[in-house]
Formats: sequence, structure tokens, C-alpha cells
Amino acid sequence: ILNKNDVTVPEGLYTKNSCSNLFICMTRLKGKSLSNLGIKNAKRAVKWAAKLHALTWGVRADEFVASMGLQSQGTYWYLDTRPNEFENIPRKGWEGRLYSAARAIDERLKADPFQSIIHGDFKAANMVSDGVDNFGMCDFQYCGKGCCLKDICYMIACYCSSSNIDSEGDRVHHPFEEAIFDLYYAELKANAAKQGFLEVPSYDALLDAA
Repeated sequence: ILNKNDVTVPEGLYTKNSCSNLFICMTRLKGKSLSNLGIKNAKRAVKWAAKLHALTWGVRADEFVASMGLQSQGTYWYLDTRPNEFENIPRKGWEGRLYSAARAIDERLKADPFQSIIHGDFKAANMVSDGVDNFGMCDFQYCGKGCCLKDICYMIACYCSSSNIDSEGDRVHHPFEEAIFDLYYAELKANAAKQGFLEVPSYDALLDAA
């Protein structure tokens, strides 16, 4: 269903369980896995994500989880999976602020209106591109339902260096981020309309979730 809707992913050909190993044979995507993310491929990634998110928007996300056995909570980046890391966060400075806000942020994202099926590990190493027309994603281990901004913000976080964080822990404005959010929102609205969802939350709501 994804490839038929121009969301390029490998197609499964054969699977086999052998003792403790699982063998999976699938088609090969056109192009090469990316070692880093430039603006051109970031834009291709955003367009790919917008198509996936629009296709699986809202109530459809629950249907995909039930019918395809996806994660009820996509990504490995939500608080339920990180109890040790959570308890090891320092209690002082900006990290202390993060510790105090972590549970509220987690609940806020779980209840966010921007819910869809998300890739879950949306970084350059899982992107395949030929640099021209073909762009696809692999490694869907953490694919499932979640706030779709988790895909976009994780990609941005992987692209932008830690030098964009000031001494108080606040992100310094980066022009790459604004361009990505603008493009993503435009693509999401256009693809949602094609899927029959005539309205999505506002651009301000998107930035609030981010």
C-alpha cells in the first residue's frame, strides 16, 4: 500500500524463522544509503514523510497498527522505553529543567493532534537516494503510531550540531529548521487533501508540537 501511494519502501519477498534468527529478503531501493544529510535530501525526506503521514493520518493510524502489527507507540524515543536514561538526567541547570518537564512533554506528544504512522528512526543512515528522482526509507524497526513531528524533529536534531544549543539549553535559531517546517507543513496539507482530510491543525500548532 505504501509504494502504491508513492511512499517508497523495500517490498518483502521472503521471511523465515530459524532458531533464534529471522531471515528477511526484500527488494533493493534505487540509490545509495546516505552518510550525511544535505538540504536537498532533507527536502526529499520531508516530502516522503508528508506522504506517509497523510496516508496514515489520525484514525487511520490505529487501523494500520491493528492490521499490520506496527508499534502502538512509534519510535524508541518516548519515556516508557527510557527509564534508566530518565533517572540519570542531572537535576541541575537546563538538564534539570528537562527532567522536571519530561513526563509532561511525553504525555503532551502522545495526545498531540498530529498523530499518524511514523517511521520512527528518521535519519540519514536509513535514507536511500540516487540524488535525482528516487528516494526511499528502510529500517522500520520502530515504525508505529505517534506525533509525526517526532520524525521531522529527529531528522533536524541529527542534522543540526550541538553547537546550536546555548548555555541554558535552548535551541538557537537555525535557518534549516524554518525551511524544513515550512516545506513539511505545505506538503502535509497537500497530501492530506488528496487523502480526503481537508483540514490539518494550524502551522502554529505544528510549531507548538515541535
